[in-house]
Amino acid sequence: MLRATYPRGQEPQPDRQAGQSLVEFALGLLVLVLVVMGIIDFSRMVFARNAVTNAAREAARYVSLHPGATQAEVQNVAKGLIAGLDGNEVHVSVTWPDTKTVQVEVTYTFRATTALIGRFVDQGTGAGVVLRGRSVMRKE
Repeated sequence: MLRATYPRGQEPQPDRQAGQSLVEFALGLLVLVLVVMGIIDFSRMVFARNAVTNAAREAARYVSLHPGATQAEVQNVAKGLIAGLDGNEVHVSVTWPDTKTVQVEVTYTFRATTALIGRFVDQGTGAGVVLRGRSVMRKE
């Protein structure tokens, strides 16, 4: 096999483009990971919000169909409907504003999984975001 010969001073230089591409890839990957983690945390928050709202609605429906239900029964119904969330962070409040209606409020403290996203969601306090679901129904 013949080797290419070049005039003196015109030999090909090592490819410096490969090092630059590696740095660009690393920076781009960092941004991509942050965006994906943000999407995941936001999706978790939307899921938690929907679960809290649904639990309040179903617990209010339970009380409207069972007028003699106790606070503990309503809490068990609401907490049983919130799968995938920390039960210690779920609080259920049942009030009867008048004799014909019942109001159920379910609150949940959401905490982001990534610290960077958490700083935007809860203003850096680490306390989380309180999600509320409230439902008012007539007693039947």
